[in-house]
Amino acid sequence: MGFSRIFYDESRKPTQAEVIEGFKSTDENKLMLPEIETGRIFPALGEENELRFYYRGARLGTYNSKGFTWHDNSADYDEAKLKSEAYKPNGERDTLARLCERFSPYIPHKKDFILLDIEIGFPGLKTYNQIQIDLLFLNKKTATLYFVEGKEARDRRIVVTPGETETTVQLYQRLGVREQIEKYQANITERREEILTAYTNYREVMSKLFPASFSIGSLSVYPQPKLLVYGESTKHGLSCLKAIRENIKTCLIVCSSIENLSADDIIEGKPE
Repeated sequence: MGFSRIFYDESRKPTQAEVIEGFKSTDENKLMLPEIETGRIFPALGEENELRFYYRGARLGTYNSKGFTWHDNSADYDEAKLKSEAYKPNGERDTLARLCERFSPYIPHKKDFILLDIEIGFPGLKTYNQIQIDLLFLNKKTATLYFVEGKEARDRRIVVTPGETETTVQLYQRLGVREQIEKYQANITERREEILTAYTNYREVMSKLFPASFSIGSLSVYPQPKLLVYGESTKHGLSCLKAIRENIKTCLIVCSSIENLSADDIIEGKPE
């Protein structure tokens, strides 16, 4: 099973053009569009003809040729939003929401670095089960894709108690995030052409669905996944970050506050 981003086939009914026009004429689209243009709602193209909408960092609903399906069995858009607002955002949801509001390509601006997709699921490979990585950024200047996994600084997958005689290599091997990074790396390496085809199509479809500005050049993908660690770390956490840094170098991005994150941090890596 490969990795793809597909939104209907022009040779079959309903065609892509028909579904896009159908979506644009819906009341739900008209209601959501103002919030899409502020980054409060983030649309993404999922697998197999599905549009997904995220609100406050959580799934709000999905759309396909059969219409909208709201999350949590909501009856309509207003109820779905109210249910989302009733949740107290956890750290990851809150961070995701703030990144959507800062880097969404659907906000009217001329930013060169944008958030293209979130919660990107990869089908299983021979050696790994299905996995999901948090973020995909696009540098419009270079048409380069960056896969990024986000972790709060006290996340137990990046913080353990170092042993007294443990080397940084041994410490890194004990971290849960190490296996995640290896899985992401395997998918980026083995599925490079699938990723490029999928997001070339993604970019074309989303520009038809929403007012957005994407790069027009041929895409490339940064060959390693990046790890974004945000928030205040602990003493043990700092030791673990040192071990991570020694093993993945500039693919580690550290920032005390997500508001301080910049495009250059993701492109070049940021020690702190």
